[in-house]
Amino acid sequence: MDKQNLDDFINIIITGDLNIHDSDFIKNCLSFCRENDTNILNIFTLIKEGIETHIKFMINEGENIKALVSNLINEWGLSINPYNIFDTEKQMKNANNYNDFLHENMIYNEITKEYENLELMIHSNNNILNKQIEDKIIDLIDNLDKSINAINGQIKSLKYNIFIIDPSYNYLLIDLSNIKIGKINTIFLNYILINNFIKKEYHYLICILESIIENISKTDYKLQTLKQKSINHY
Repeated sequence: MDKQNLDDFINIIITGDLNIHDSDFIKNCLSFCRENDTNILNIFTLIKEGIETHIKFMINEGENIKALVSNLINEWGLSINPYNIFDTEKQMKNANNYNDFLHENMIYNEITKEYENLELMIHSNNNILNKQIEDKIIDLIDNLDKSINAINGQIKSLKYNIFIIDPSYNYLLIDLSNIKIGKINTIFLNYILINNFIKKEYHYLICILESIIENISKTDYKLQTLKQKSINHY
């Protein structure tokens, strides 16, 4: 593929000049992420929203396109306006950024470092728990609880997005992807594929977050053991 900027790359997918299935799509997206300091989920979302806008424009500007969409709507026995085929009133939560995910990952790394420092403190104190160490244990347990709650909130939002991302009339969009007029079929195929890529990315993030919770829980267990040792000491 010739050298392009991100906007051009997104545009040729939106307009159907590039078929996602016939390209090195993920490789190109990752390259644009590095060049533009963005993330792949943001690119996916820009494509998804761009296709929705472009199709609505085509329906508005072309009576033949509007008639084709209307005919298929009737064939499915649906009572919807051609402009509502994407059912976009279902709003996704934080669909276009990694900010919360990156923040919680940073917090987890900081907590891990704090726990490692705590272990060094205990070791240097001959495994005797003094007041300073005990306060540090309590603070770390509190931070772990906050982190787990925040991550569980993220996972809940991601699972919600996976649940709602497919339009209510996805079967209609699949049918529209079979229309061999101009580039309509490619545009709808790209839309169906981009939704799937977004869902896959959400599942990937969920797996990472769940693994972080698993590691945090192990650290929390060790801290609770130390806390109990401190209580028994008195």
